[in-house]
Amino acid sequence: MITLFPYKNRTIDLKELVDVYWNSNKRCFSVRQNGDVVAHTNNLMLKDVAFNINRSGQNRVRKTGIKNVHAVISGYIIKPIRLEKPTRVVYNPNKYRHFMCTEKGQAIVASPFVKLQAKGYALVECI
Repeated sequence: MITLFPYKNRTIDLKELVDVYWNSNKRCFSVRQNGDVVAHTNNLMLKDVAFNINRSGQNRVRKTGIKNVHAVISGYIIKPIRLEKPTRVVYNPNKYRHFMCTEKGQAIVASPFVKLQAKGYALVECI
């Protein structure tokens, strides 16, 4: 079940693309649409997913050690489905230049489906 908590009474158009990122202050995912944060959530399912990293933001984190939002997962919100043999995805700007599949040790840039769960940390799984 997906529960979205609207931010500042904003609404989400489920037909439009969203960007999702781990909000380390709130310990949940922030959902952004058209440049504005529209909601927060502890779990979410996306389809037609792209993993995006802003290089200048990544370099700034590496240089200053101060966190900023520079890595997002983009896709369309869908009802939860079961992922067969999901792979865990991680991102650490100090270790990797890309989102990484932990099992394969390879960079990932896209996936048909992604499941995001907040468990005190960001758990991202894809197929």
